[in-house]
This record gives sequence, structure tokens and C-alpha cells, in this order.
Amino acid sequence: MNAPRTSARAAAIAAATAKAPAKAAPKVAAVKARPAGPLDCMLFALARRGRLPDGLRNAYRRLLGTFAGRGGLDVATRDGLLFRCHPFENRDDFEIVAKRRLPEVEERDWLASHLKPGDVLVDIGANVGSHTISLAKRIRGLKVLAIEPNLAIRERLRENLSLNAIEPSTVTIAPVAIGPIEARGRLCKRHRTNAGSASLKPPAGEPQAALADSIQVTVEPLAAVLKRFGIRRIDALKIDVEGYEDEALIPFLETAPSALLPKVIEIETAMADEWRTDVVAALVARGYRIDRRTAENAMLVRTDPAGARP
Repeated sequence: MNAPRTSARAAAIAAATAKAPAKAAPKVAAVKARPAGPLDCMLFALARRGRLPDGLRNAYRRLLGTFAGRGGLDVATRDGLLFRCHPFENRDDFEIVAKRRLPEVEERDWLASHLKPGDVLVDIGANVGSHTISLAKRIRGLKVLAIEPNLAIRERLRENLSLNAIEPSTVTIAPVAIGPIEARGRLCKRHRTNAGSASLKPPAGEPQAALADSIQVTVEPLAAVLKRFGIRRIDALKIDVEGYEDEALIPFLETAPSALLPKVIEIETAMADEWRTDVVAALVARGYRIDRRTAENAMLVRTDPAGARP
């Protein structure tokens, strides 16, 4: 079988960036959080609307940052979950404080409709746990492999798992990034105030600056990670890796046996213009159909197992 088409380019990227300096992964500050009250949520909701002039909006956000404190805000969501949020370090956290609900409600509801007790969810780009935690609480007996390469974000994911009393046997965290080959890569933050925007693909126009502000991480192919953690089937897969979905998923699609292909997939398409290969088209070619689309994601169901390689 031919090697995945993306391997040569990925190897070249890994070699080119190996010499670039990278910051050590930041540690989460051990500062006590405080509960978020209705006033917090109202003030952050006003900031989210963005109707103020730029200068005034920036000043207002700085004031909110001081108000929130370095320890973060513990937010009780509308569906009974508890998240420790750092709203000026992660967009998901900001959204949770402003709305008192987790992002991507439609996508999570769709995944939940396809899952049952005992199923396996693979969450690639788990971030602080919006999908992992909400689905683990909603589907009793669900097993989750949460893949998150950023050390600081992983620590916040662990905090949120603990706050929601989720057993370690329910969620396993894989501390790696997914790519076409085994390598050391650099996770580049695309937006200064959003750790969740970090990607193995440097932002266009300023790659060197992004590499200088990057975090060195371990990169492994999805198939290798699944084997290491004993995953023999995937009932649902969610992938959100900020424009790197093609490099992460195409090699797996090209080589995975039929038994290992996910039954349903949620894939971020907001940055699909950066893909070298159309991942959604590749999924359709492997026997999936597009079941639903939202502004940022596509959701697909596997309908043709015969289309998979043995």
C-alpha cells in the first residue's frame, strides 16, 4: 500500500521547524478560582457582543480581566456542569462565562443521538473538555479518549473532569498531537488570547513569529495512538485541530481497516480553505454521507462499510 500522500510534506515541516526555538509549555497558575455569579456572566456577555468602539472595548476587556482574577471563574452551566474558566486565555472559556453554556450545542446533541452506553468516543483536540465532559456525563458508560497536546490546556481539562466527578476510567487523556508521522512538532497559537486556537500549522503571513511563540509537542499518527491506548473501535470521532484536519485524518483514512473507521464523525470545517486535501470529500469517498452542517462543522455518518479497506 502506498504511504500517505501527506507524509513527505509533514516530514519536511518537522525538519524545518526542529531548529526553531520553542517556549516550554506554560504551567497553570496555582491561584484559587472563585464562583461566577450572574453579574460576571452579564458583563462578559456585554463584552462578547462587541458593539463598543475598539479602544473602549479593549479597555473594558482589560477591566474584566482584572475583575475575573488569575485563578479563573467557576461557572455552573445551564445543563448542570461545572467548568473552571479562564476567559481571556481561551475562547471556549469566554463563551462559557458569557452564555453559561458550552459551545457547539447542536454538534454535541447530534453526537449524543448517535451514542449509547459502552460506546467509544475519540475527541481529537479536546481543549478544556466541552465535548468530552458533556458527553461523558450525558451517556452513562461512555468511554472517551481525549487527545490534547497542550500541557496547560490538559491541566485545565483534568480540573474540569474533577469538578464534574468524572472517573479516570471513563476518560483517558492522550498527551499528543495527531499528525501523519511520528515527530516533534510545534504548536503555534493563532490568536494571542485563545489557547484553543493553537495548531501544528503556523498562521499564514507570520510563521516565524508564531514558531518563536510555540510549544514543543509530541506528534503521532492516529492509528499509533489508538493502538497504544487499546482502542479497537470508534463509535464517534470529533476532530478540531485548527486547519490541520487533513494532515491528521487523511493518512488514517488511507490505511485504517474497516473495523476501525468511526461510525460518525464531527469535523471542524471553519478553516477548510487551509486544507491541501478536502477531508470531507475524502470521507464521502470512503463511504460516509454528510448528515448535517453548522457554521463551523460538518457531521457525517458512515453508510458504506464496504468502501473501507480490509
